[in-house]
Amino acid sequence: MSNGEAGVLLARLDADGVLVLELNRPDAYNSLSLGLIGALQERLDDAAADPAVRVIVIRGRGRGFSAGHDLSEVLSFESETDQRALLDACATMMQAVHASGKPVIAQVHG
Repeated sequence: MSNGEAGVLLARLDADGVLVLELNRPDAYNSLSLGLIGALQERLDDAAADPAVRVIVIRGRGRGFSAGHDLSEVLSFESETDQRALLDACATMMQAVHASGKPVIAQVHG
């Protein structure tokens, strides 16, 4: 994770094999920064290979699930290449959700 974003994703695996991934950027409405996308990708990859994980639940901390991309981060990029890297990372992460082989539930609120 970059930009001091330790703790942007909380993870808990319960005894029934439910992995809860909680977006933890409530002050930014859990917007998808490059750090959060990377953390999600890493956890999804780990979960896909872990036989103890039976289902994945993704939820957001705070008042809403997610506002989408972190626009302040997008505007801070100095080149189109940086913007493309963000979109490519997000697309790869979304494809990992689809290809995980395990049910993935978005617990949307707000």
